[in-house]
Amino acid sequence: MGLISVTTKISSLQEGKSAYEAPFLVDTGATDSVAPGNELTRIGLSKQGKMAYELADGTVKEYSFGIGKIAFMGGKCKSQIVSHNEAKTSEKAEFTWK
Repeated sequence: MGLISVTTKISSLQEGKSAYEAPFLVDTGATDSVAPGNELTRIGLSKQGKMAYELADGTVKEYSFGIGKIAFMGGKCKSQIVSHNEAKTSEKAEFTWK
């Protein structure tokens, strides 16, 4: 089946802020989304906490997260968004909640 991605827009809960739009991998088992930290800062998404995540290679690392709005394929929701300074499209599906 291959990798599937959709264009996704992430924005802060604060009105009037800009948004970050990019292709994101679809992972039906994921509970959080991952985006580049510099883009989340740029759009005004504030850090609200830290969580430990297990990476695809089995290592566990702690990352900051914030709550933001996510829009894709005509739908919108609020979600926990993980800030990852080196996030790449291929890494977005490699996080599992620990």
